[in-house]
Amino acid sequence: MGTILCSYGGNETVSAEESEIRLSEPYGGTSTVLIKDKVCSHCGCVEDDVDDDLIVQKELSVLKRPSTAKILDALIATGHTDASMERASKNEMTKAALMNEILIKEHVIQN
Repeated sequence: MGTILCSYGGNETVSAEESEIRLSEPYGGTSTVLIKDKVCSHCGCVEDDVDDDLIVQKELSVLKRPSTAKILDALIATGHTDASMERASKNEMTKAALMNEILIKEHVIQN
């Protein structure tokens, strides 16, 4: 890896500092991940490391799996069936498609 430059001032006095952040997902629990910040000792500019997004997204996807399962279990426990949830999902998609079609027609008519 080459010299890290401050993207604000262009100085080479940049160091990497690690910190922990806490992530949470409803019904999925919490998790802690280490992220890195690039800190310029000359101007004080703090930048996120480009790899932090991938680290956070990966951990959130791990938390989403049990979250989704628990939400579905809760819906089933309250009397919703897989079929009713699928119908509701299809109805929402149909509504969205119809609204999109209406908006397109209105746009064509206006132009």
